[in-house]
Amino acid sequence: MAPRTSLAGLSPLRARVVLACLAALAAWGLIAGAPAPQRGRVAVAGDDDIAMYGRIVARVHAGESYYTATHVELERGGYPLRPMFNWRPPLYAWLFDALQPRGGQALLVALALVAALAGYAAARPWGVVPAATVALLHAGLFSLAGSVYLSTELWAGVLVALSLAAYARRRRMLGFAAALAALFFRELAIVYVAACVVSARGRRERLAWAGGLVAWAGYFALHAARVAPHLAGVQAPARSWIAFGGLRFVLLTCRANALAFAAPSWLLALLLPLALAGAAALDDELVAARRAALGYVLVLFAVGQPFDFYWGFVWLPLVHFGLARAPAALVDLARAARS
Repeated sequence: MAPRTSLAGLSPLRARVVLACLAALAAWGLIAGAPAPQRGRVAVAGDDDIAMYGRIVARVHAGESYYTATHVELERGGYPLRPMFNWRPPLYAWLFDALQPRGGQALLVALALVAALAGYAAARPWGVVPAATVALLHAGLFSLAGSVYLSTELWAGVLVALSLAAYARRRRMLGFAAALAALFFRELAIVYVAACVVSARGRRERLAWAGGLVAWAGYFALHAARVAPHLAGVQAPARSWIAFGGLRFVLLTCRANALAFAAPSWLLALLLPLALAGAAALDDELVAARRAALGYVLVLFAVGQPFDFYWGFVWLPLVHFGLARAPAALVDLARAARS
């Protein structure tokens, strides 16, 4: 008998509605599709983007100001200077300046390995196959690919994976620390962080989040203040990320995984509803993951251009846990629907 989940308590009518919605989502995904990114333009996280980050790191290591280096490289690459979100927070450049690029890559690989092992331990109560699924998908193979380790989204995603495993193992303060670190690397982690804040337990954890968010707000405010002089007098209109790409873009972000990068679009269309069903079954210590998975789907429906598919690095750890929990979730949904 599969482990019972919170979905086992649904009424027959609600269980049938959920199953019907999952089937409709799969059908929609099969129609919408999610073609593989063009390798000539985007290899993993954007050939041009990664090359630019590398040049910025080299300039910072040579003693140039991060903001001056970023201004020069954004213009050199033909990127719009506005809005300010085109300017990544400087943590990644400072980190690679201190550790050297290969040292930074070694750190990321080590974190990805820890995330894979911790993910296996977290999912082990669900069975060997679900635990192995989490470990394999968490493996962070992209951290070994070329210069992709320069991607701040990849760092944030590895830290989100670590945070999930820590929460699942009831190491809540470690989960908090990893989630906050992900936010410092990339503000796209804010959806996961918001779910963690809502799911915080106890005075100590709430105070930790209050202090952590104040620290991040100060860091980001200083970043915005340093960017502002470089935007003075810029006449070009700001690029908008509001594209309403819908399910097609959500499926496209699922390709930010080494095992799914070249997968057929029909496979992603079938796996995503299963992952969301499994995410809905995450409860107890992983209730934040359930909320964050839904939050990212809603946000990505509206926000993100097709070339931003690598944003999936940040939220795919939630999909991984959802896939691992999907078998038990479907069994419980089927039993509830038959009751």
